[in-house]
Amino acid sequence: MSKISFIVFALFLFMFLFPSAEAGKEPLWEWESSSGISHVAISGDSRNISATYATSVSLWHNNTMLPRDTEIVGEEITSMVMSSDGKYVLTGESYDTTVTLWEDGSRAWETSNFLQTIIELDISPDGTHIAVADWKNVLFFNKDSNEAVWSYNHASEIMSTVSISPNGLFIAAGTEDGKVYLYPTSGDNTSSWFHDNVLDEGITGIDFSADSSHFIIGTETGRVYVYETEEGPPVMELVHPDGKITCVSGSSDSDYYAFGTNQGSVVVINSNIDNIEWEINIEGIVTDIDFNGNATHLVAGSTSERLVLAKVLNGDELWRIVVSGEVSGVAMSYRGENIVVGTDEGLAIYYEQRLDNQAPIATIESITPTTALPGTSITMNGSVVDSDGEVVNYLWYSSVDGNLSNERIFTVSNLTMGLHVITFSAQDNEGRWSKEVSLTIGVGDFPDAIINSVSDCDLLSVCVISEGATIKFNGSAVSEASNDTEVIGYYWGSDLDGFLSNQAVFSISNLSRGYHNITFRAVNAIGFWSANTTVSLL
Repeated sequence: MSKISFIVFALFLFMFLFPSAEAGKEPLWEWESSSGISHVAISGDSRNISATYATSVSLWHNNTMLPRDTEIVGEEITSMVMSSDGKYVLTGESYDTTVTLWEDGSRAWETSNFLQTIIELDISPDGTHIAVADWKNVLFFNKDSNEAVWSYNHASEIMSTVSISPNGLFIAAGTEDGKVYLYPTSGDNTSSWFHDNVLDEGITGIDFSADSSHFIIGTETGRVYVYETEEGPPVMELVHPDGKITCVSGSSDSDYYAFGTNQGSVVVINSNIDNIEWEINIEGIVTDIDFNGNATHLVAGSTSERLVLAKVLNGDELWRIVVSGEVSGVAMSYRGENIVVGTDEGLAIYYEQRLDNQAPIATIESITPTTALPGTSITMNGSVVDSDGEVVNYLWYSSVDGNLSNERIFTVSNLTMGLHVITFSAQDNEGRWSKEVSLTIGVGDFPDAIINSVSDCDLLSVCVISEGATIKFNGSAVSEASNDTEVIGYYWGSDLDGFLSNQAVFSISNLSRGYHNITFRAVNAIGFWSANTTVSLL
C-alpha cells in the first residue's frame, strides 16, 4: 500500500470510527471582535443576545450578525448578566467600581458606590432584583433605583462570587476563604445561615435551581455542594479529583446540576441519588456551562476551543466541535435551539434543529361520507401528535366555504354544493402550526351516465365491427337524485385509441384494428363526474 493510500485509508477509518468527534457544526453567523468576548447572554425566546468585550456592551437580534446597539463605558466590563426576556442588561466594571443597568439598550441608571472593586453581580430572570458583591460587601438593589435596598459588610472577608435566586427572594454570596452566606432579600441585611469549610479555600461559583429551592457551590479545591435554600445540611457533597471547580450551573430540575473543572471535565450530578450522573472531558479549562430551560440538554465550552452539546440524562453528545478561539462564555435559549458562544476571537451563534419547537403532526382520520347530497350531515375526525408540547387549537377549512370548525371532531350539514378540498391543521402551545393535510369531498347530485346504443351492437356481448365501418355511439346522462343540476360535458374514450369525443352522440369510422374497451362518462355543472360505463368492441 502506498503512503498516500495509507493516509487516505487512515482518515476514512478515523471518520468511520469517530463520526461525532470534532463534527462539522457550522454557526448561523459569526462576528469578529476587536477584543475578546468576556460574557454572553441570550433571551429565553432566542431573539435577544448581549455580549461584552473590553469597554463595550453590544446587543443583537439573533437573525443578524451586526449589533443593533453598542454602548461604551469608562473601564473594562468584567461582569454582565441579562434578564430572561433580554430587556435588562446589567454590567459591572471592576476597576472604576461602576454598575450600570441598561433597559432596552439605554442606560437606566448607574452607581459607583462600592468598595474598591466589583467582584460579581447577578439579576433575577424578570429583571427586578439585583445582587452585587464588591470587595467586602454584599448589596441588594431593585431595578427602579441605583440606591441599594440594603448592604452587608463582611469586614474580615473578601467576597468571591454572588448569585440571586430566580424568584428574587434569596442572595447567596461566597468568599475567598470558603464561606457562603445566604440572605433573604425581603429582610434586613442579616444572613439566615452560612456554609463554612476551611478545606474549600475559595468559593468559585454559586448557582440556584430554576425553582429557587436548591443551589450548587463550587470551590477551589474540587469540593462541590448542593444545599436546600431553606437551611439544613448539604443534600449532596463530593470532591472531584481534578481540583479547582471553574464554573457551576443549576437547572430547572432541582435534582440536576453541572460543573466544570480546570482540567477539562464537564460533570453532571444528580442530588437525588447523591452521585455523579456522567462526566466527559473537553480539555483545557471549562469556562462556562449552561442548561436549556427544560433541563434536557447542556452546552459547555473550554479554553481548548472545544464546544459540546450533550443530553443531560446520559451525556450522549449531539455534537462536539472546535470553535474559533478559546471559549469565554456560553448561553442557551429556553428550548436550547439557539446557542451563543463568546471566544477571544468574537461571537458566534449556533442553531440546533433537534431542540427547536417541533411542529404538530395532523392527520385526517375520516370524513364520513365523502360524497353527500346537500343537507346531509358530514362528520370530520382529525388527530394530532405533538412530541414536545401540547395542542391548543385546531382548524378545519373548506376551499368553498372557508373556516368550518376549531374542534378536533365535528359534524356539519350545511356545506355548499360543490367539490370541497377540506384541510385540517393544528397549533401547539408555542404558536407553531402543523402542515395542512387535505381530503376532497363532494356535496351535490352526481350524474348517472348510460350508453343507449352502439350501431350494429346489442351491448350484451362483445360487438364485432368491420374495419372502416362507421360506428355511431349514443349516450345520455341525468342527475342521479334530481334534475336540479345540469349535465354539461361528456367523455368517450378507448383504451386503444384514447380520447374519442366530448359529445353525447357521435360517429367514428377510423378506430384502430383490435379489441377496444369504450368508456363513457358525464360531468355536471358543479364538476361531479358520473361513474364510468363501458362497452367492448372488436
